[in-house]
Amino acid sequence: LILFWMASRKAELNRMIPATPNKKGALSRWMPHCEWNEKLNTDLKNIPVLLSRISEDVLRLSGSTDEAFKVKLAVEEALSNAMHHGNRMDSSKYVTVFMKADEQGIFVDIRDEGEGFDHEHIPDPTSRERLNQPCGRGIYLMRNLMDKVQFYDSGRGVQIVKRFVSSHDKD
Repeated sequence: LILFWMASRKAELNRMIPATPNKKGALSRWMPHCEWNEKLNTDLKNIPVLLSRISEDVLRLSGSTDEAFKVKLAVEEALSNAMHHGNRMDSSKYVTVFMKADEQGIFVDIRDEGEGFDHEHIPDPTSRERLNQPCGRGIYLMRNLMDKVQFYDSGRGVQIVKRFVSSHDKD
């Protein structure tokens, strides 16, 4: 079920992002890296615009729709968790996002203004008793899609890292 859902989301991303030259193309010569900060009001409507921006940056830098999809899904889960569980959908609170990426990989730091949570004791969503529950898979997906997922400040912040596979690493 999770794999089917992920495949449908990947197809959605492929439709959203136009073909872009890979890291050997013209675009990467002009912008070999990118870095930005955003402060989002707690409103789920703010997530898609930021996800498009991250997806375009990852595709441009990595040349891979697979990498763009993985990063987009992990960041979407982290943002959704920050707004839903961290800020409790309180529109007076913010989610801060810092992103830095180059041809080697991406680093994203997402922080909410909530009370935090015990990230050491998250139930396993693949356990028999949790398989049929409709939620609780976000952090599991993040950990499986990214190379590093690290929570800090009592769970108010998360840092995620994805290293891109270069064409010569595949040989």
